[in-house]
Amino acid sequence: MLLLQRTLNYKVPKVPSEDAEAEAARIEEQQKIDTAEPLTEEEVAEKNSLLDKGFGDWTKKEFTAFVKACERYGRDNMQFISQDVEGKTPEEVKAYAKVFWERYKEIADHEKILAAIERGETKIQRKQEVQDLLTGKVESYKIPLQQLRFSYGQQKGKLFSEEEDRFMVCSLAEHGFGEEDSYEKIRQDARRSPLFRFDWFLKSRTATEINRRCNTLIAILEKEAEEDDDKVMVPRFIHPRKLLVNDSPLSNRRVARRSARRRRQMTRRRRSSQSREILCLPPPVRKKETNKENHQVDIGKRERSVLVWSQTNSRACS
Repeated sequence: MLLLQRTLNYKVPKVPSEDAEAEAARIEEQQKIDTAEPLTEEEVAEKNSLLDKGFGDWTKKEFTAFVKACERYGRDNMQFISQDVEGKTPEEVKAYAKVFWERYKEIADHEKILAAIERGETKIQRKQEVQDLLTGKVESYKIPLQQLRFSYGQQKGKLFSEEEDRFMVCSLAEHGFGEEDSYEKIRQDARRSPLFRFDWFLKSRTATEINRRCNTLIAILEKEAEEDDDKVMVPRFIHPRKLLVNDSPLSNRRVARRSARRRRQMTRRRRSSQSREILCLPPPVRKKETNKENHQVDIGKRERSVLVWSQTNSRACS
């Protein structure tokens, strides 16, 4: 240090007060600077090796740009960090970042720098979570502009309609949450959309007002997601036979056809029994086709039963 001050021709400033001891200390320090001995060969070699291991070509401005980029994009996103540090290649930025995170505690205000980077990473995580929530909500409907629903509760409001809320959520999911001009893009989309051709209320909203409404809708969606996570699925008993049937799509179709066939049979039987009761018809006699003699006997029994029924029915009707 003394040799550097001697090389720069540094002069210790004079003490404004007339203190003799302070003046003597100043003179002594100036003498040490003037009589500083040059570095030895070993010290020069050590200095050069340390300079080779360090980053002497990095300026204060580049260091500040590196810290701001880590705060904005996260410490692991080297691609975007290297783009913000001008004059450095991605390889140089990557090597600097490796040493920085190994020895950042040696910096005087490292706690302040680390806190700023962690706040930025928290914002990035929050941005990704909200974007995933919006994308999942919109993609869960085939036609989100018509089918998307909200559980408003007490946050419905009296200004914006549900159709306008659906449009803003779909547009925000498309343009990206947390982007600088996303709300301005939503405002422009609302002005060009034929759905709101005569909706002067939405067309006259500013980007700030749309931002506030979108934050309210995001809070509603987050509350819905929390309620869905809190729901406990109660397992129900499933018969092993049904479990085996449900494992095969083909078996499911067969069971469905069998059930439909049984329902049709029961419907025909019920209708036939009702019609017989109304018409007072005798029950049908089953024919036995074992042989010709028995067949003739059964036909005769049927004729006699019809004759007896006709006589009984005529008496009842008279």
